[in-house]
Amino acid sequence: MYIVIFTCAVTRAVHLEVVPSISTSSFMQAFRRFVARRGMCSVVYSDNARTFKGADKDISEVIKIIQGPQIKDFIATHQIKWKYIAEQAPWWGGFYERMIRSMKASMRKVIGRKLLSCEESLTLTAEVEGALNNRPLTYTYNEAEEPIAITPADIVGGKQRLPSSSTNWGTD
Repeated sequence: MYIVIFTCAVTRAVHLEVVPSISTSSFMQAFRRFVARRGMCSVVYSDNARTFKGADKDISEVIKIIQGPQIKDFIATHQIKWKYIAEQAPWWGGFYERMIRSMKASMRKVIGRKLLSCEESLTLTAEVEGALNNRPLTYTYNEAEEPIAITPADIVGGKQRLPSSSTNWGTD
């Protein structure tokens, strides 16, 4: 299983989609679910395909997916601009690379070395998404009378989600 991460450069909101493979159809289904839940975006940024030269087979498959005719047709139909970050400038993708790092760290902390079922993976992915979207975007104060820090969930959803439960994964 793979996780597709969508993040907004403005609100820093995160949307995670679990997909069974890195095929074109899996990516398109994930992108369609993202658009159905979060709305159409006008610009999509991704890594520059040239930076992946010499990478393993999975990375080259992702490049083929993005450059495939199904995705090009979908982008043209919905008037989405697909832009790549500048070559030799990985810091341009810093806003989404940081979210990837946070997502991986959260999942590793919960999972450890356990093997999750498909259903447990879907649940954990949703809980990690909720945690990332409830992180403060501004400075948090220690005093009670100070304002509450704003989060991506406040901007995108208008309300905070419930905190995730402390689930003991993989102990049947």
